[in-house]
Amino acid sequence: MSTKRWSSSQKAQAAPEVEKETRHGLRAWFDDLNFLKKFGLIYLVCAVLPMLLMSLFAYQQTSALLTEEALSSMRQGMTLLENSLNDTLQPFETISRMLATDRLLNTQMSLDYTNLSYSDIAYYQNTQLRALENLNPGLEWIRFYSSNNTLPQDNYYTRLNKLSSEAAASADALRGQSFVSCCAMEEGEDVLVLLARMDYYTSDRVKNYVALGIDRTVAMHQMTQRSEDRKLYLLDSDGRVLVSSGGDGELAEMESILPGWFELAAGKIEHRQVDGRELLCVRESLDYGMTLVMTVDRDSLLRNARQMPLRMASIFLLVTVIAMAAVYLYSRGQEQRLQQIVTATDRIGEGDFADARLPDLGRDELGTLAAAVNEMNGRIDRLIRENYQRQLKVKSSEVDLLQEQINPHFLYNALSVISSIAMQEGGRRTVQSVRYLSDFYRLSLNKGKQIITVGQEVELLQDYMKIQMLRFEDTVAIDYDVDESVLSCSTIKLILQPLVENAIHHARMEDRLLHIHVRVTGLSDRIRYEVADDGAGIEPEKLRQLQEELTKMEGGFGLKNVDIRVRLNYGDGYGVSLESNLGEGTRVQVEIPRTEK
Repeated sequence: MSTKRWSSSQKAQAAPEVEKETRHGLRAWFDDLNFLKKFGLIYLVCAVLPMLLMSLFAYQQTSALLTEEALSSMRQGMTLLENSLNDTLQPFETISRMLATDRLLNTQMSLDYTNLSYSDIAYYQNTQLRALENLNPGLEWIRFYSSNNTLPQDNYYTRLNKLSSEAAASADALRGQSFVSCCAMEEGEDVLVLLARMDYYTSDRVKNYVALGIDRTVAMHQMTQRSEDRKLYLLDSDGRVLVSSGGDGELAEMESILPGWFELAAGKIEHRQVDGRELLCVRESLDYGMTLVMTVDRDSLLRNARQMPLRMASIFLLVTVIAMAAVYLYSRGQEQRLQQIVTATDRIGEGDFADARLPDLGRDELGTLAAAVNEMNGRIDRLIRENYQRQLKVKSSEVDLLQEQINPHFLYNALSVISSIAMQEGGRRTVQSVRYLSDFYRLSLNKGKQIITVGQEVELLQDYMKIQMLRFEDTVAIDYDVDESVLSCSTIKLILQPLVENAIHHARMEDRLLHIHVRVTGLSDRIRYEVADDGAGIEPEKLRQLQEELTKMEGGFGLKNVDIRVRLNYGDGYGVSLESNLGEGTRVQVEIPRTEK
């Protein structure tokens, strides 16, 4: 299992990303707004938005109250109309029952008048029925319908076979109970018809029916009041409109006025969309087979409720304009003062300390901040003047010292190799080693210059390896993979040699050949050196210690020395990274900026 830790260069690259993620999103957007926009946004969120929500809440509450009030009014109106209709029709229903159960009349209408005189029934009709009509002003007429073909017809009281099959079927199903229907009306009549089967004796041979014509305007005066948002419809048993509150749609099919009206649950108020309007609808079943339907236009009902939020919005808009004007004037003044401070700090950042002095901006928070900026400006100017040259000298001496640390270190190792060779053989290889050492130092010294090309850096390593291979040719193998596009780029010298030297002295194992792979890669904005081996690797605890040491700017040899020189020359965005697996090998990477020589 491999252990991996960020190098100093990777940490430097990650720092801006962490800061960017911290300010990402809504907070970063708000921080980037100027004073005027921030004040406006705060006023919008803390004042305008709550007022709009309050207006919406008030409208919803008012709409709910008006709707509930309308529903309550509808229920009360339905109850009152039902009671009034029952009171109005009760006397006529009594007459209908009396005639339907009149034994003598039913018997007379069921007789066979082929050879009989009809004087008895005529006398009954002229005396009893006229008396009933005279005693009840709202009673327009009384008619009898019979299936007895021998029954004489006077075309006033008696109508032979003129009752529709629908009305006869309904009357047969009710058997003695009265119901309201339009089927017994004749053209031009403006009445309500109360129809019942005469059922004193059950007979399938002759069927007799009694119909009462009731003055509709007298009986239904409660429904004649017109209202734009509320309408009432009284229906007969077949769904035809007997009476409507506006007088429109009478004797028409209710389905053409309110589609699907029969699907309304009895006594339950429902919402329906009709011709683009939202209606509150309720259906109530009444006595005598009648149905009462009431509709209320919800838009008309809530017209006054909608005006309230509009009035509130108008008042609030006026207040908002005044408040925004005040906010604008105040924030503009503060923004101008703040902009002076921002401009001064920008000049300080550019090193223009002389022109970064701020005038007296008062004693409030911005004035105090301006005074602090002026004081900071003076201190920074003094510190830079005192420390600038000293810091340059310190950095230069550090670079020189690190360079001096490397050269003697390598010389000591190289001389050790040559000494070993000289002891082993007579002199030929010793001479060759000295020549390789001379070539190495010719490039390494480079007339005192620290900057060479990448190609020269690779050549330095190759000269060094010529010396090392005289000693380790049976135990070490090295190969190179160099991107030719970066050979002419600039680099500080002696980066690869310490990395390969570490691999030779710490990764070799007695029982196998050590392979070292050197790769130089050119990226878009940087150059990457990489030295990888398949040697002994590093124990996890020791690897962790080495990685921690790379984060400290302290002296040392090997990897640490290379890391410090890279960071001093190129900055903390670059440096050494290390990863290793125990028993599998080690990989070291160094990144520097890509710079054409």
